[in-house]
Amino acid sequence: MNPALLNVLVNFGSVLLAQSIPFGSRPEYVLWARVWFVFSHIACIVVYYYCYDKADRRNDLRPLKYMNYKSKSDKPHVTTVRDYDLVETTTGMTNVFLALLFVGFLHVYARYTSPLVAESLVLSWHSINAPVVKVWFWGRPATGDLARPFHASQRIAKPDDAAQGTAK
Repeated sequence: MNPALLNVLVNFGSVLLAQSIPFGSRPEYVLWARVWFVFSHIACIVVYYYCYDKADRRNDLRPLKYMNYKSKSDKPHVTTVRDYDLVETTTGMTNVFLALLFVGFLHVYARYTSPLVAESLVLSWHSINAPVVKVWFWGRPATGDLARPFHASQRIAKPDDAAQGTAK
């Protein structure tokens, strides 16, 4: 299945699941949603920390040269595989903490409960499918789509590419 379509289905499915839970009539469901929310965030942080530790211990000092399209310079960015993986895992942990703060604010201040469940599912899905987690936690070889530098998957293929069965 197309990864972009699968991500959309996971996002919409988690929202539908979260809205179908009767939090108003069953107050104990709110407690379970909170526990699940905290547990999923702790699990994601542990997975990212495991990947960080494993990349740090491997100490792969092979040079990695790539064009960083976020910067305005035309010079290629030069780093090592170790440093690149450490930055990727740190970015993943930062995303987990930001999601924790944002949804925690929605729950504590605005009294929304459905985002607890939806964010738990979506965050877990995106964390286990992150390229750095696939390489270090699941042990997949860093070839093909998992070759460094990690590229974001193309969201929507052009119509002529889809007709030919190839995405550029």
